Amino acid sequence: MLITIFFTEAGVSARINKLISHPTLPVAISAHEDRSIRFFDSTSGQAIDTMVAHLDAVTSLAVDPNGLYLLSGSKYKHFRTVKYICKYNSVKN
Repeated sequence: MLITIFFTEAGVSARINKLISHPTLPVAISAHEDRSIRFFDSTSGQAIDTMVAHLDAVTSLAVDPNGLYLLSGSKYKHFRTVKYICKYNSVKN
């Protein structure tokens, strides 16, 4: 069974291609068809941050075990590594 999930914000929908949780923080990270990566507080569901990551759909995500680096992959096999700077602490304070 295939389930398709969409994220809607300000009337715009984007299909979620991948959803992972951060290994050390209560943060969920989602990869979207609209080229973006979104970060959510997994306890409240509140959006923390959004970034446009690729020139095409983001299809894969991984975070290193220490939670410092985020690796993302796109539909056409392009990969990006970014040092993960989470805004989670600033949202909670």
